[in-house]
Amino acid sequence: MRCFKKCELKMIRRGVAAFSMYAAVYKLPVKNVYANLELHRRSNGYKPFLFNQSLDYCFYMRNPKAYAFINSIHDTFLNYSNMNHTCPYNHDIIINDMEYGKNSFNQIPLPNGEYILCLKLAVSKVWVAEIKLYFSRLD
Repeated sequence: MRCFKKCELKMIRRGVAAFSMYAAVYKLPVKNVYANLELHRRSNGYKPFLFNQSLDYCFYMRNPKAYAFINSIHDTFLNYSNMNHTCPYNHDIIINDMEYGKNSFNQIPLPNGEYILCLKLAVSKVWVAEIKLYFSRLD
């Protein structure tokens, strides 16, 4: 069985894409979610840059201001997903038509360059997913 029933990126218009994902959760309710977020910058290969943090996602959802940098990234897709409440999660995880273009990550203070944002998720201390988002920052 596949965990991701849907994972697609489609072009909406020039310079704007939409991301959709449907991740099936097989053991409900989910009470313990842990996340690791890494940011890598391309410089003769992708090198660790600026950020590598692990956190208890359930604690974060109760106190989002405690992690200002993660909160700025999380706000970009919060309105497009059903992950906008605290634990427990009694449903599948859905991100529907999250649009992003060249200005989507402007609130994140980064120098120009190419980046990878890596998100690893664990449920009950078992790593279950890894998502990599490649983006460029050009002014």
